[in-house]
Amino acid sequence: MNLKGTTKKGLACAGLGLLVNLLLCMDVLVLCLEMVFYKDAAANGMTVWQYCLHFILVCTLWGLGSFAVYKLSKGKKLLPGTEHARKRFGISGISILFLLVAAGILFMSFDAEEMRLHLKPLSELRYFLRTYGRAGISVFLLQHLYYLLESALILFIIVFGQEAGESLFPVKRTSLIPWGGIFCALTWGMLHGLTKDWETALFSLILSAFFVLCYFAANRRMFPAYLAIALIFLL
Repeated sequence: MNLKGTTKKGLACAGLGLLVNLLLCMDVLVLCLEMVFYKDAAANGMTVWQYCLHFILVCTLWGLGSFAVYKLSKGKKLLPGTEHARKRFGISGISILFLLVAAGILFMSFDAEEMRLHLKPLSELRYFLRTYGRAGISVFLLQHLYYLLESALILFIIVFGQEAGESLFPVKRTSLIPWGGIFCALTWGMLHGLTKDWETALFSLILSAFFVLCYFAANRRMFPAYLAIALIFLL
């Protein structure tokens, strides 16, 4: 085993994972700039078109950033190898992935205060229609594009975190350790504690566990793992 090579790969993956977290922070940066330009937004909230512009700006940054990270990581051969693609993704794997997605959706839908389930898309659509009328549909659609891009960035964090952990700590059965979930929890999860509140941070830590389990259940195939993460976010 080339320890120097694996250490270099591990550090590169960890660096890319942190870079992806900085991309996610662009959402907060854009919002802070908007509060400066929209002087009444802090007191009265943003208008429907200000919300739309916010999502368009953030989605553009995330989309371009995701493409750049993918091209860079693929060029440097930092993504999972083809050996995972050659492994059979059978009925058992699909079933486990389906159960994880179902459990994740239930977790996202559960309202602890009212002790009942709320289907997230319907709740959000009702809120936007009630607040902005028909124009709220535009905000609703752009928000779901936002979720799709956030899902891609979170998958990158999981993938790079897993590759970094396995490369930097090449111990026995290291591939069974959910390095990606740990990395996601310590970065994306903890950022929620700094930018929002610790209840949201705990919520994000639990989601990190769901996401890395989905990645494992998908046999480290990025497309089915992405679909699973996106469905948990959207539904």
